[in-house]
Amino acid sequence: MADSETALRAVIPDSRSILRRGSTRIYAGIAAQIGRCRSHLSEMIALFPKNLSYYHALATLHEQENRLDEASRVCREALSVNPKDVSARENW
Repeated sequence: MADSETALRAVIPDSRSILRRGSTRIYAGIAAQIGRCRSHLSEMIALFPKNLSYYHALATLHEQENRLDEASRVCREALSVNPKDVSARENW
């Protein structure tokens, strides 16, 4: 009986390893989407440098990723565009 259980485990992985692999794929997918989002927002800032909405969105994204230095940098950029921008000033 022990030999058949060993053979069965070799063929059918346990549910924990399946879940680990699944969650790893999910996290990798989310990281890829966040990277694309970050790139897209940077492109939009380059195309429309006076539109502060893109700066705010990028700073928020950095903040949510705990990339606080990057978030501060983006807020400073927004302030250089519009020194009266309340949102950038509060978040910087």
